[in-house]
Amino acid sequence: MLTNELGLHDVSILFPLPAKGELGSWLGADSTGRHGVLLPEWLASELPVGEARADLRVVAMRIDPCFPSLVGAPKASCRFQLRLTLQPLTETNGEVAAGELALHLFYDLPVSDFIALTGELGTARPEAIAGPLDVHPTLAAEGLAGSYAASVRAALLDAAGESRLRRVTFSTAGASGHSMSFGGVDLVSGKAAPIAIAGTGVSEQSFVVEPSSDPDELSAQVVPKLSGALDDMGPLYDRGAASKLDEAALWSLYETTLRVENPSLRSSANVDCVSCHTAGSARLWLEQGHAFASRPSGLRFASQFDLALTHPPEDALSLRAFGYSGKLPVISARTVNESAAVALYLNQRLVR
Repeated sequence: MLTNELGLHDVSILFPLPAKGELGSWLGADSTGRHGVLLPEWLASELPVGEARADLRVVAMRIDPCFPSLVGAPKASCRFQLRLTLQPLTETNGEVAAGELALHLFYDLPVSDFIALTGELGTARPEAIAGPLDVHPTLAAEGLAGSYAASVRAALLDAAGESRLRRVTFSTAGASGHSMSFGGVDLVSGKAAPIAIAGTGVSEQSFVVEPSSDPDELSAQVVPKLSGALDDMGPLYDRGAASKLDEAALWSLYETTLRVENPSLRSSANVDCVSCHTAGSARLWLEQGHAFASRPSGLRFASQFDLALTHPPEDALSLRAFGYSGKLPVISARTVNESAAVALYLNQRLVR
């Protein structure tokens, strides 16, 4: 049991980019703990990583007491997970920036180890942190060479490793810079098996944007085209056509984005990758021209935590959920909402 209530920054940590000289010593694909290397070389060779593996570093961490969905938890099917996001980081003239590739590593933990990790993350911080989810304030102040970062690093290496790695998902930019592809593998009996993306029947999915200097003239498509998906935001991928829709039609599409961003209604088990990663920018675009943000909706996620967005996606091709676009942090509403749901769930069941 825990003695301290958890906040958003205890269950989801966005690490600051390493400072000058810190890059080589921060957690990377080759970092090894009690359960093995974080990302084995044989597995990286089956992913679109290439030579970037040497540059991969941990940029974010999340804990999840019931993957893939908290709905109905606790339940026998709950998978207690630690999830790490890795991106290739490079240093130029003393400044570190992230590449477009991102890997999401899923480690299944025994419930006792999950509780121990949660307790360590909750007690290692100097003080409780209020406010919306952001680059972790203590880590930003102390840097990755500070005492808090050392505590978090030790806790992660004690929990994660190859023997507990069960899934890896990826997002990677196309050669033209105008597309993003998503996919992943499950580890089954020591082998990588492609994941079928929800609502698609395929193992890889792309969001392809027609080049334009005007973000309001977005024209994009999902490849392959969605078929049988629960939520279809396709009309919002052609903003020229969408701008001609009446308000009732746009409100219906707006509520679709709210549904996708609500972890009480949707999870990775029933939402495809592109829909999940584009819902935020689509919603924000709709809010620019309509008073939808203040209109009540039963699909809007609500919480006692501060759900404000500190680093929303800047444009339609900013598909990061929790990580970096170059030097800029990106935090999606879906990530904030999931973090709030997890923190509340753990506080209700573990804090005494």
